[in-house]
Amino acid sequence: MMLAKSVALVFALAAVAAPAATSAQEIEIGQEICITGYVMDAFCINLGRLLDQSDRNALLHPEDHSFHCLLDVPICVNSGLQILGEKNENGVHCLGYRLDDPDDEVVEIGRSIGWGGRRRPGRRADPCVTCTNDNGNAPDSGMRLTIRGVVSELGDGSNEISGQPLLSDIEIFDESEECETPAPKTVCDPDPSYYRGFGADVQQAI
Repeated sequence: MMLAKSVALVFALAAVAAPAATSAQEIEIGQEICITGYVMDAFCINLGRLLDQSDRNALLHPEDHSFHCLLDVPICVNSGLQILGEKNENGVHCLGYRLDDPDDEVVEIGRSIGWGGRRRPGRRADPCVTCTNDNGNAPDSGMRLTIRGVVSELGDGSNEISGQPLLSDIEIFDESEECETPAPKTVCDPDPSYYRGFGADVQQAI
């Protein structure tokens, strides 16, 4: 279901195909991409941990990334957003795609999805003060979306954020929207500085 600025939801059905093992080098300018994944800010990826949960890593545990950290904190929300790919064999999420979002639609939609009430008992996530969803089932961490866009830049070829393709002219959907053709994988062996010190399996992979 598509999410617009008005937060209208449009339902659509699509067939699901098996993930392709396409390399980042096979992605082309102008290629249309559809991807479902966690939205993460560049600051927390570069930091090597979640800003508000120092024992959690952005690429290992994006499900714990609070809406507060992603959408309230200026240094995070202004650093640029990524939509992460799936996990590699060591449990590290692929870096996915950079998002070209000049009108901050991803941020606006995230704030409409996220829990805007008080901190929930037993939850570590700080309340998202800019979020507006008062539904008791609204999420307070782990923002997932489906995004369609067109590749406008290929990146610099590195295994860092700057090496990831940039998606422009993006359309934003609820995570339940299925991609007819899964997105080609980008860098799935990110720079170790992004996750060093988190997890035995990851340490063995460095």
